Amino acid sequence: MSLTKHGIEPCPYCGRAIAHDRVCGTCGLAGRQHTPKHPHLLCTTELLRDVFGPMEQEHRLEHVATIDGVHYVNDSRSTNVNSTWFALESTNGPIIWLAGGDRGARWSQRAYQPLRDLVKQKVKALYDFGPLDQKLFPHFRSDTIALPSATLHEAVVAARILAEPGDTVLLSPACASFHAFANLEERGRSFKHYVLNP
Repeated sequence: MSLTKHGIEPCPYCGRAIAHDRVCGTCGLAGRQHTPKHPHLLCTTELLRDVFGPMEQEHRLEHVATIDGVHYVNDSRSTNVNSTWFALESTNGPIIWLAGGDRGARWSQRAYQPLRDLVKQKVKALYDFGPLDQKLFPHFRSDTIALPSATLHEAVVAARILAEPGDTVLLSPACASFHAFANLEERGRSFKHYVLNP
């Protein structure tokens, strides 16, 4: 019996069987959505909003403020590469990307390879506030301005200096928060405090 006529097909990205109207649990974090009309298309932000309604929640693509024409977005909930890929993909305009945190003892710069095309296309600058032995910025030096920062606060200050009207300062760490914060919520609240209290 064919599963296709019952609305089940393999995900074109990972091969997992999935209903057309569900997010694939394996690759869904990257924003891939299967729908009855377009089961094999990479979703757009607009399609996700049509299916799920407004996406903004605290610490997930949360608009914090627009100051002097610069948008500040808190995406502290992005603790992996897939989530950060979606954040970069769905953010308009030049991006000043703040990334960093505890990437774990077995981290590898190769894991961040899927972000390179988006970084080349959309990222004006990267400020990396991770631990000294886990810095990400050298991996992206050929793609954008990529600089280390000692702390998230220092990264926000540097981003504010560089930003121009129309830019978005995006906190999307792509890793855990444990080197400097108790959890992702504390990291997100700290980002909002630094933005709103220069």
